[in-house]
Amino acid sequence: MINNKGQIAGTSMPIFDGLYGQNGVLRSGNTLVPFTPVPVDEIDVSDLNDAGVVVGYSGSNGFYYDGTYHQIGTFGGGFSIGSGVNAYNEIVGRTSDSAENLLPFLLKDGSMYNLAANLQSQLSSYIQLQIAWDINDRGVRALSCSGHF
Repeated sequence: MINNKGQIAGTSMPIFDGLYGQNGVLRSGNTLVPFTPVPVDEIDVSDLNDAGVVVGYSGSNGFYYDGTYHQIGTFGGGFSIGSGVNAYNEIVGRTSDSAENLLPFLLKDGSMYNLAANLQSQLSSYIQLQIAWDINDRGVRALSCSGHF
């Protein structure tokens, strides 16, 4: 990912104690900053805003990096992914509940909101909202769903 300031977010594969692992990294100018606390087996960067906030996932845990590495929570399940971040550092993605159902979320000002909770009642019972892919600076979210007919 690259933002309008020329910062680049991605992964690197350093060797620590003879073991391979991946680090999330943010490059700003000639400075390369690893932001994962330790090398991990799997990491993916999904988005980067102009403030340098990075979102993605590592293993089954969503994360965001805003100068500090944070894990994104769940709604009681064991899975989350950060997919998009806007200029106001509002983060969207998908997570699971205690039954491991996928749900779209919005993380705003430290609080996590289930985006399906308000919208699901307006949809057919055959359609289930599951993923928030991106969010623009006006707060408009791109959602996807699954269904069976």
